[in-house]
Amino acid sequence: MAANLGFLEYLSDGVLILDDRQVIQGINPALENLLGLKAGEMVGQTCPALFGCQHSPQEIDSCQALCSLLTAEALNHTGELHKHLVVKNGQKLEVSARYVPLAAPDFGLGPAGKFSLLILKDLTVEKQRERLQVEFVATASHQLRTPLASIKTAAGLLLDHTTEDFNPLLRRLLQNIQVSNLRMERIVNDLIELTNLQTGRISLNFRPVAISRLVENASQLSRDWLAARQQHLKLDLPPEAGELYVQADYNRICQVLGHLLGNASKFSPSGSTIEIKVRPEAKQTIVFSVLDNGVGIAPDEQPFIFEKFYQVQSVENSTAVGGGLGLPLARAIVELNGGKLWFESQLGRGSVFSFSLPQAMPVVLANKIKLDG
Repeated sequence: MAANLGFLEYLSDGVLILDDRQVIQGINPALENLLGLKAGEMVGQTCPALFGCQHSPQEIDSCQALCSLLTAEALNHTGELHKHLVVKNGQKLEVSARYVPLAAPDFGLGPAGKFSLLILKDLTVEKQRERLQVEFVATASHQLRTPLASIKTAAGLLLDHTTEDFNPLLRRLLQNIQVSNLRMERIVNDLIELTNLQTGRISLNFRPVAISRLVENASQLSRDWLAARQQHLKLDLPPEAGELYVQADYNRICQVLGHLLGNASKFSPSGSTIEIKVRPEAKQTIVFSVLDNGVGIAPDEQPFIFEKFYQVQSVENSTAVGGGLGLPLARAIVELNGGKLWFESQLGRGSVFSFSLPQAMPVVLANKIKLDG
């Protein structure tokens, strides 16, 4: 029996209604348009039967793409997954798929049972636009390197050849050019690195890394700038810290920790304490947190913190303003390492930036298990 879709007919996203046997009970017009199929061709079939017979094994199989969402693991969450589909006319689409379990919906299907929705959104045009933007940014950034290098060389040569009686105002102007040029170089380099990470042009070296080593490295790298601001670093590690490892790219995660510590230092008053806290969490993850008692972030600014080039407007100290790429870069690195980056903040009371990483076995123990196995 076909479902009474009601308001689902008017949604712009494609919707599949599935029963507890994964049998399709209904689809909306948007899904018909997306897949190039009519409701009569889909209702009453299972996802494997429908998509499995539509394509040859050599093609990207829609059955594998869709029905991986219907595994036991996928049924336990409502997260969004991105998939590639080949539809009836052979066109390759990129879609987001969201699984939504429903307790007892009224779709006109008789007695209430366990039903669910599979919502598919066509991202093909959006993803193509994003790729074009990324390519433009990468090209523009590389093109900027040459004139910046010329400006840096010219300003440096002029300053090196000035004498003691050189006009002080002109000297300051040359020094300003140098400082501004260095800032532009950092922005361009960060932008290139962020673009390379997002497009997979940078390969990461994943291996078990001791959390004590990561924290020690961050402490060493931050010592000088913390001392310059008379700030103190406090470490809060679990008793078993020497036995805890994460699976990560060591250099990249050191970069993330260093940036979070640098931000905490810049936006905190002199003489304050900054803390690194590490805790094992559920599902075999380790959470690293950097806590400060600085200026904090206003609630209306918090949604934009991870946007490229966004600068916090509540900061009064202009010397603390950076290029606006550090946090987007840090988030990209953490996500590529299989973790997440988030924060909590109160204006005037400080911030806590945290990121998670998957826990790993020490190399020696992993090798022993392989040998014993």
